[in-house]
Amino acid sequence: LVVALLAKPSAVVTPLVAFALASHGRKGPMPTMPTMPTLIWALAPWAVLAVAAAICTRFVQPADLTRVHVPLMTRPLIAGDAIAFYAGKLLVPVNLCVVYGRTPQATLADPYAPVTAGLVAIAFAGVLLLPRGREWRLPLALFVIPLLPVLGFTDFVYQNNSTVADRYMYLAMLGPALAVAMAIDRLQAVAGARPDGRLPLAAGIPVAVLCLLLTWQQVGLWRDSLTLFTSSLESGHESSVALNNLGIALTEAGRPDDALPLLLRAVERDPTDAGGWFNLGNAHAAADEFTEAGQAFDRCLALDGERFKAWNNLGLARLFQSDAAGAEAAWLESIRIRPRFADARLNLAKLLLSRGESAVAAEHVQTVLERDRTHAEAHNMLGVIHAAAGQPREAAACFEAAVRFAPRREDFRANLERARQALAAGQSP
Repeated sequence: LVVALLAKPSAVVTPLVAFALASHGRKGPMPTMPTMPTLIWALAPWAVLAVAAAICTRFVQPADLTRVHVPLMTRPLIAGDAIAFYAGKLLVPVNLCVVYGRTPQATLADPYAPVTAGLVAIAFAGVLLLPRGREWRLPLALFVIPLLPVLGFTDFVYQNNSTVADRYMYLAMLGPALAVAMAIDRLQAVAGARPDGRLPLAAGIPVAVLCLLLTWQQVGLWRDSLTLFTSSLESGHESSVALNNLGIALTEAGRPDDALPLLLRAVERDPTDAGGWFNLGNAHAAADEFTEAGQAFDRCLALDGERFKAWNNLGLARLFQSDAAGAEAAWLESIRIRPRFADARLNLAKLLLSRGESAVAAEHVQTVLERDRTHAEAHNMLGVIHAAAGQPREAAACFEAAVRFAPRREDFRANLERARQALAAGQSP
């Protein structure tokens, strides 16, 4: 249990799962159900470990990272809708995707959510209260207990994207598995067949083959980000996360014009997401729309002023708008937040060098190299500073290091060749 808790926080439900299994009781030659005090004392150490792990997890992922907090009175509705979603995907596994966008806000805005949650409540009542439902209580418990931490009764960080996720069903599949086994056992009893395993094999093999084919098809969606998030949107579960990630993939693929409409839809769906505005700014910058990029970065930083990469990119957008003072201020802010952020220091060094402040520029580059001696861009920048200062020998040494760490950069090679020629001629390159 300790190893499981260190590996995956969802293992905190193990004591409850064990309690459900042990308290359910067994018939026949198996051991009888333990007394309740004995069971509680046996599981008490497990419970202590689980509570400690839950507290540590809450400390590492505090609830205040969740952007929207759900009122207590509506949380049973969120939980009921989540259970209905999982049950529906179990029965009809179609339109599976990487992010469902089933956030608490989306659930509360769905007019059908109270209906699905109500059906779940009715099903629970039938299993718990009706005599014929008694035997199905254990499968239901093994299905619901593993989901308890992520049903929405308490806020958790992933709710910013979706309350539901496929991975939350890993341990909860114990319940459906047991229910299927029990159903096959009942069918054999009704048919008067001996439990020789033929019926499970006859039913299981075709289902397994079908699942294999569906899995093969689903795995193919993960071959690259473009395919994965395109399929996510085509599944009908549009979310700001899927829109953002597809927009990022398109931007990185050199298709910012295709990315911009998706990123605009993402920030329209969730205007409080600083990351969405950051991605939109990057797409505008890739499309050479630096005024719009600066506006998007400003919106991002208004929501989260500690995003050092956004400050760096805002500096670039301002520089392309001929606002050198604004660019310098943005880069200094980025460095204040993350003193070792190489990109901001190198961008600031280039600006300082263009103004003739080579000594201060060199200090920023040296700071980068103190942290990472293999940073090719920093070595090249230091070589440029030495070359501007009329120091061809030092410049050549820096360019050699840049080429050594980034041998495919033609501009580094060209700088090295010019430095060697200047050194051979006895003059500055």
